[in-house]
Amino acid sequence: MLILSRQINEKIKIGNDIEIVVVAIKGKKVRLGVNAPESIQIIRDDAKCHCSDPSKCGENCCGGRKNG
Repeated sequence: MLILSRQINEKIKIGNDIEIVVVAIKGKKVRLGVNAPESIQIIRDDAKCHCSDPSKCGENCCGGRKNG
């Protein structure tokens, strides 16, 4: 794992197509902006389905979030 320190408006590039920007810092929260091609799927870890069968994820599963 690479660990970096960044300040507001500083960027991190991943390859040629993905850019992560520190948008704001408030207390212990950091807001990040992600610029990536539409073909790249970006999913927050806390928002993804952790079911054994994500295709069956529904209202009573994972807080009602669909996989993806």
